[in-house]
Order: sequence, then structure tokens, then C-alpha cells
Amino acid sequence: GLSLKEDFEHLMAAIEVAAYFRRRVVLPDTMNCANSPAFEVWRMNESLRDEPGCTYDYFAHANGLYEVYSRVKPFSVEAGLKRTEQFQALRRLQSRTLPALSDLRNSGALREEILSLQERT
Repeated sequence: GLSLKEDFEHLMAAIEVAAYFRRRVVLPDTMNCANSPAFEVWRMNESLRDEPGCTYDYFAHANGLYEVYSRVKPFSVEAGLKRTEQFQALRRLQSRTLPALSDLRNSGALREEILSLQERT
């Protein structure tokens, strides 16, 4: 698992990219629960023992993130969306896999992809 800082850095980077391309990010439900400041105080170590991860809102003051990026600026949606039948159908339609971000950075393909998207808008 990532540190709390790394989890939120990845999340904010994804939201920034979504905002740039006027898309939405499905908020994660894979954050490391043990990074929550309330993990032991709220006995999450017992209640979430069988859960693979947490949503961002298990962390202090994270509700402001939802208010800004989901309600005021529509760049993210709740993690539960990915469990709906409609979302699962979209995933089944996706036929290609995306290259690793490190490969895109090293090849310059990410820059080319961003520039080509900018030209289309």
C-alpha cells in the first residue's frame, strides 16, 4: 500500500487530468485503510478486516474534496458507481489495454496524445 500522502497525490493527479480533459474520475475504494488517523480509535482494524481498501472519505476532512470535485465541479463520481450494471457493461466493451504511464513518459507518447486531444477540442 501507498502512504496517505501518495494515495492523495495519485487521487488529485487523476482529478486534475479528468478536469483538464473534461472527464470524470471514479473515486477509488482501494486506499490503505490503516493510513486513516482514526484507524484504531474507530476500531476500523476490526470492522474493515475483510475489506480490500477504503474510499477516500475514511480520511479526515476529505468531505471537502467531494463537495468541490463532485458537486461544484463535476470531475469525480462516487466509488460505488463501478458496481452498477451500466458501468460493468462499459468495462466489458473496453477492448484495449492502456500502456503503463512510465512507458508513455519515456516514449513521449503521452505528450503526443495530450497534444492530439487538444487539437480536437
